[in-house]
Amino acid sequence: MNQKIQDIIGLTKDQFRQIVMLPQGEFRKLLTSDTENKEEILRKIFRTVHFKQMTEGLNEKRVESQKHFEANKQERDLTMKNLEKNLPAREGSILFEVLNQDHYNTHQVIEALAKEIDFYREQQQTLKKQVLQKKDQLTKSTTTYHHSKAINDRFTALEKHLEHKELLEKEQSTIDIKKHRLQEAEKASQIELQERFLKELEMEESQLQDQVKQLKHELNNASELLSGVQSAFLIEEKKAPEREAAHFLVNKLKDMISEVAALDKKKQKVSILKQEVATCKQQNDDISSQTTELKKEKVSLTSELKELEKMVQKLPETSELNQTTRQKLKVVNECISLSTKATEISKQAFNEEEKLGTLKEEYEQLETRWIEGQASLLALHLHNGDPCPVCGSKEHPDLAESQQEIPTKEQLEQKRMLKDQVEGIYRTLQARIESLNNQLTEKETDLQVLGIDHKDLNSVYSDLEEAGQELEKKLTQLRADQDKFGKVRSKLEHVENKLEELEMTKEENDNTLHQLLANYQTEQALFEEKLQTIPEHLQSNQALAVEIEKAENDKQLLDHAWKSIQIKLNQAKEQKLRAETTLNSLAKQLETTLERKEKAAFNFKEVLLKANFQSTEDYNQAKLTETERAELKEEIELYTSHLQAITKQVADLQVELKGKERQDLNQLLELISTLEYELEQVQRSLSQITHYLESATTASSDICHAHEKVKDAEEIYYLHKDLYDVVRGENSKKISFERFLQIEFLEEIIQAANQRLNRLSNGQFHLIRSDRLEKRGKQSGLSLDVFDNYTGHNRDVKTLSGGEKFNASLSLALGMADVIQSHQGGISIETMFIDEGFGSLDEESLNKAIDTLIDLQQSGRLIGVISHVQELKQAIPAILDVRKMREGHSETRFLIK
Repeated sequence: MNQKIQDIIGLTKDQFRQIVMLPQGEFRKLLTSDTENKEEILRKIFRTVHFKQMTEGLNEKRVESQKHFEANKQERDLTMKNLEKNLPAREGSILFEVLNQDHYNTHQVIEALAKEIDFYREQQQTLKKQVLQKKDQLTKSTTTYHHSKAINDRFTALEKHLEHKELLEKEQSTIDIKKHRLQEAEKASQIELQERFLKELEMEESQLQDQVKQLKHELNNASELLSGVQSAFLIEEKKAPEREAAHFLVNKLKDMISEVAALDKKKQKVSILKQEVATCKQQNDDISSQTTELKKEKVSLTSELKELEKMVQKLPETSELNQTTRQKLKVVNECISLSTKATEISKQAFNEEEKLGTLKEEYEQLETRWIEGQASLLALHLHNGDPCPVCGSKEHPDLAESQQEIPTKEQLEQKRMLKDQVEGIYRTLQARIESLNNQLTEKETDLQVLGIDHKDLNSVYSDLEEAGQELEKKLTQLRADQDKFGKVRSKLEHVENKLEELEMTKEENDNTLHQLLANYQTEQALFEEKLQTIPEHLQSNQALAVEIEKAENDKQLLDHAWKSIQIKLNQAKEQKLRAETTLNSLAKQLETTLERKEKAAFNFKEVLLKANFQSTEDYNQAKLTETERAELKEEIELYTSHLQAITKQVADLQVELKGKERQDLNQLLELISTLEYELEQVQRSLSQITHYLESATTASSDICHAHEKVKDAEEIYYLHKDLYDVVRGENSKKISFERFLQIEFLEEIIQAANQRLNRLSNGQFHLIRSDRLEKRGKQSGLSLDVFDNYTGHNRDVKTLSGGEKFNASLSLALGMADVIQSHQGGISIETMFIDEGFGSLDEESLNKAIDTLIDLQQSGRLIGVISHVQELKQAIPAILDVRKMREGHSETRFLIK
């Protein structure tokens, strides 16, 4: 694309960027327009917009630092105001004297707060000493109470132990019976071994008899089984010829495995070659189809790419317009938001002001009632002849009457704190209103800079928002088109590469197909020849494997039946022999067990008689399990040890309490309760004082920190403000930094222009830059005047005639060209075209203008003039003549003199 454009216009990208357009109309504006238009023209030509952007950036920093400074200042003031909420007003407090002043500074508050902190520290130390004294008194009283309570508890324990001892002594007879029962059970436990041995022998006799009976039954079964197996053995023995024939068939079939495998391999090879031939043919068909589709897609993509390229060219212009609209929308939105917020906070401030007035009135009424109530309470204790504690008088003719409901000091304090809280909120809202109004004023200034009327911002915002949305939609679509342009271009390149690949693949496939067809025909002939040597039903590996498996199964069935009947015959013989041997052994064991049982029964009867058990029933009644004997023994021992312990404890307590009496604990408890209450009151006061001390200390630190932040923010703000004022031209001459640079360029342009104008005007006119200040605070320094040597006075360039203005603007254009070449490296203005303007010149001025153009042409520049003036046509050596035809088009021709 870039190469094509370069071929058409004959310029590279860098060469095209060096072309400078200097319209003659711009220089007429530069001559006669106001200072703002001159600034815009010079900004466009000499690209000083960066300095304007620098000024705007400094303004943003100034606004941001101002907001930061005001926010820190507001935070510091709010922290100082909160002192009235967090600390109580007390008599003689220097802090509250400062806070009650209409105006005070941070240093006054910090110094007063330091004295307030010293006061609370002294109060804290005093209360800590009182707490220690009260704790010491409480500890001593508590120790006395616990000592007395311990004595009373020992008397109570003695009474309980005496009662317990009496109960244990009543259980003595029951324990004696349990001791006799334990002795009988111990004797019976010694005979249990003989009894257990006798029962084991009886059980063994029963088990042996059952086993003998079972073995006789098994012996009969084994004899019958042996007879049946011997008959089956004779039948299998006669099948020896069948087993030999089965072995021969299996060996024969296995010999054919290699031949069938070779045949199957040959068949697979033929099948693979056939499939490859078909696949290769299909690939050729697919390639042809793909090539056709890709050619169609290439045509479509080429057309789509041209359309997208036209759309993408509009993106930079639309993006710049959208950025400007968003900036305006942001400023308008901030103004609306600030205005709305200021209105809402004003309403809140009005409500808080009304609420504050009501609370002040309620507080004053409550304070009056409290004072009158205190007077009535004092009157209750005054009697004639007693001096008044207030005035000292002994006569009281008019005592204050008692009121029904006297407000408490706490109620009065709560009402005062509520009033102070609302008042703090009201002052905070007032400060926020002032801050918002200042911000709103700045934003309105920004609106004026952007050329937006701030009277109907909602309508302006709606219009800007609607325009912004349309631009966003358009921009989104253009960006999407840009993305799509890249994708379509990549896709087109991919399609072209794919077409080349398909052509190469098609050629390779044709060669491969020819080779595959030759191989397929050869292998097919070899396969058919091999097929004739193997029986038809065994020509595949699968069929041969099935036949071998069937022969193997028949052989295995015959072999298995023969081996199985041999094993069964041996097992039947062994089973019968094993049953006969076991039966003889059990018969002898049963005889021995009977003899041992009779001897054990005799010994058991003798042991019962020796232990004084008259019968087996007496022995069974005396028996206890080992667990029951242990529990009974433990119960007897526990009773004995418990009785001994109680007896000892009673004796010890009686010795310990000898000569002592029970103590009265109620009086001690009352004293402890009183001390605890007093300690709680002192601790509560200490906690409150500590809280005030912490609040004051924290507030002091916060105020100091906030003050430092305000100082830092103030320094940064005034630094940005001073720098911004310098750059934007806030000075006596109303010249900004950008304007200062433009003035320098303009001075050079004027100097270069006067060299031509002096000749064109016969020395009458001389352009000069005017230092007059513009009205309404506008930037100055770019106004032009002309010095008339004939009159000796300066006059405005707007007073020049048409021809004089043309000469002046032509001089400016030529001077501008010289300055651009000198300041912008790499730019050489070698060609100039001048469109019209010569018709307003008289003959003398026209000749001088032509001489000036000839001088420029002789210096190496190409000069083109677009004009209908006949004198120019005669003076110009080469003419491009343009004639309009009746057919609706124009014809051109070159005339060389």
